[in-house]
Amino acid sequence: MSRINGITQIYGYAACLTALIFMIVNIPNIIKTSSDLADPLKSEGSPRVLRQSYEEWKIDYIKYYIVSTHDVAGTKESIIPPLPDDHTLRDIYDQTINREKESLLLKVKIKFWENIAYVFLSLIVFILHWFWMRKYATVQQSTQ
Repeated sequence: MSRINGITQIYGYAACLTALIFMIVNIPNIIKTSSDLADPLKSEGSPRVLRQSYEEWKIDYIKYYIVSTHDVAGTKESIIPPLPDDHTLRDIYDQTINREKESLLLKVKIKFWENIAYVFLSLIVFILHWFWMRKYATVQQSTQ
């Protein structure tokens, strides 16, 4: 019977220790993601487009937009499609930036609440096992 008691105690305290370590590891993640929530543009995973000025984005857009060669009616010709005017490009840039900001903010919020859930669940596991071990210890003392 003593061996079963020892295994039970090892399991209970190991579960407490694991939950405590998991909680301690995730608390800095909560702090990091809360700072990312304050300024998502400076977060680690912010896309390059959010760090670009309009002019930088315009150059990249033109590079992407222009198709250097096409096969038109069996002949190779260099085709440069008409580029949208500057006002339209600015609207596209603003829409792209807004979409990327919303996407980034959503990712940061999900990560923040994910870390909160991890800490909360590990706290529950710790408390349940801790009280179970305290109760187990008092039962073991009363039976001896």
